[in-house]
Amino acid sequence: MRPRLEAGAQALDLNAGIEGGARALLDAATRVRALAPGTPLFLDTADPATLAGAVTRAPAPVVANAVVLGDASEGALLDAIASVGAGAVLSPRAHDTGDALPARALLEVLASGLERARTAGVRGPLYLDALAYPPAIDRRRWHRAIEVVRAAREVEAIALLAIGNVGHGAPVKLRPWLRLVTCALAVGAGARALILPVLERPLIEAVHLLEGRRAPSSELDPWLLALASDGPTSPPPSAPRPLIEAWAVCLS
Repeated sequence: MRPRLEAGAQALDLNAGIEGGARALLDAATRVRALAPGTPLFLDTADPATLAGAVTRAPAPVVANAVVLGDASEGALLDAIASVGAGAVLSPRAHDTGDALPARALLEVLASGLERARTAGVRGPLYLDALAYPPAIDRRRWHRAIEVVRAAREVEAIALLAIGNVGHGAPVKLRPWLRLVTCALAVGAGARALILPVLERPLIEAVHLLEGRRAPSSELDPWLLALASDGPTSPPPSAPRPLIEAWAVCLS
C-alpha cells in the first residue's frame, strides 16, 4: 500500500473478494490504517453481511463499496453504514442485467437510491457508481458510463468511475491507452472520483494535467485536454499506434 500512497492515492480500495470474511477485511483495514491515518478506505466484498460487519468495526474513515440498489440487503446495509457515519458507493448493477438501460434510466435508479440512503441517515460521502464497462466487451455500456457521469451533475453526489475495469477483453498493449481515453472523457464529463491503477504513472500524469495541476509538456497533452473539454476527438496522426488502435476499440 505504501507505494500507492507515495504515488498519490487519495483513498485505498480493500477487496476481500467472494470468500473473504469480515475478520480478514477488518484486519486488512487495521493494518492499512496504521500506514495511512485519515485516508479513506473503500471496503469491498461480494457479501453484504460481511461488508456491514467490516464497515461498522473498521477504523474510520471508511466507505462501503458497494450498496447494491434494489438488493434484499440494501436496507440493513444502509442502516449499518449510517450507524457509524461511514460513506457508501451506490451501485445500480442489479437493475442492469439484461439489455443495457439508457443513461437516464440508470441515473433515476441512482437518484432514488441516493434518497433512500439519506433517509436511512447516511451522512458520510455518497458515490454513484456509473458502471464502467470494457469497450472491447460492451462498447454501448462503456459509452453509457460517460453519459451517466455527465448526467450525475444534476444530483448532489459524487460520480465514480472504475477506470481500472476498462482494459478487460482487449490486448494487453492496448489496455493502458483504453484507460487513458476513458479517464480523459470521465474527467471532462465531471467524474469526481476515479478508481485508478495509481502505479501507472502516465495515467496519473494525465489526471494531473486534466485537473490543472501541471502544464502541458508532451505532444499528446493538447489532445487529452481537447478530449476532456470537447468530447470524442481523434488522436493526432503522430500518436503511438496502440493509442490509435485503442481509440478504434472505443469510438470507431
